[in-house]
Amino acid sequence: MSTSVNLYAISFQNKENSIFYSVINFLNEIEGMLNTVDGPHRLVRDIDGKVMRCFSYYYSNNRQSVVIPFGKLKQRNKPYWINAEKNILEEISAELFDINSLAYDSASDIMFFTTNREGPTFQNVKDYLNTFIPPNSGIEIEISPLLINAGIEKIRNAQLVRSVTINLDLGKSLNNFYNQQIENNQPSTLTQALNSIATCAQDGESKALSLEIGLGHGKENATLELESMLQLLEQINIQGDFVKEIVVTYKNGVKDRVDKAKLKNSSIELSYKFNIAGNQIAPEFLLNNIADVVDAKRMLFRPALRDHFSNRVEFHVDNFQIIEVWDPNP
Repeated sequence: MSTSVNLYAISFQNKENSIFYSVINFLNEIEGMLNTVDGPHRLVRDIDGKVMRCFSYYYSNNRQSVVIPFGKLKQRNKPYWINAEKNILEEISAELFDINSLAYDSASDIMFFTTNREGPTFQNVKDYLNTFIPPNSGIEIEISPLLINAGIEKIRNAQLVRSVTINLDLGKSLNNFYNQQIENNQPSTLTQALNSIATCAQDGESKALSLEIGLGHGKENATLELESMLQLLEQINIQGDFVKEIVVTYKNGVKDRVDKAKLKNSSIELSYKFNIAGNQIAPEFLLNNIADVVDAKRMLFRPALRDHFSNRVEFHVDNFQIIEVWDPNP
């Protein structure tokens, strides 16, 4: 169990793009089954060999935020209780579920998910939700982890940045990157300078190029200007094939040792850890603290969401009836 949540983008999509279709309305339709006589039974699904269902929703006062517990039936290793009449231990016969909770804030279009390892995964939940969508609708629910560059976050939080070293491969991929920027009318001063330097290096039959921006042996409290450096790095496609590595040396404090952050292939899932006692996040607690997660991580998840939804398109979908009676083998 864990007191952390991971952050995700949740949306409807067709085969190629994210589309404008209300996630919250869809979730509300599923909730409506809880209020029918046999609805709770119909919420049960077999997902990848696991018996799953959702439980009663928790809403904020303005109903813009919702928390939904999802349970995976505990089929083995059940706890025991003492039967006082027989004075023996017996395995609990009631249905027990390992839980993870999904939180969705419609105002920010962001989803959180708790990280109890025994509970259903976000992939299980995605598959579960898609069992309520008719196959002929042409759409499905997609849940995608939001990734951030761990190296950049280290230097963003550093007090002192001492140097930046950029190692480039002077092959076709660098030329392709530069030509693409020319075609899109987006060549920056930096990329133009890199192209000029690379051309000179290639004329000398060099196959690699290393550029270092640093402070040398200056004062211990000297630092590169952080925002300018981050803007410089944003102009480079860090994950491009022509970037072999970008290494930043930094210090968290004047008296701390110099450390290094490598920016290539250092993506991690965006998460938030609650500083609470215990080892599990209750649905009520998650609902009451959604605003804290949004405020703490907004600057990080906004760019990630913008990238995720950059191809979102209008897509006409007739209002479909959710599948209440599910056939695992249609």
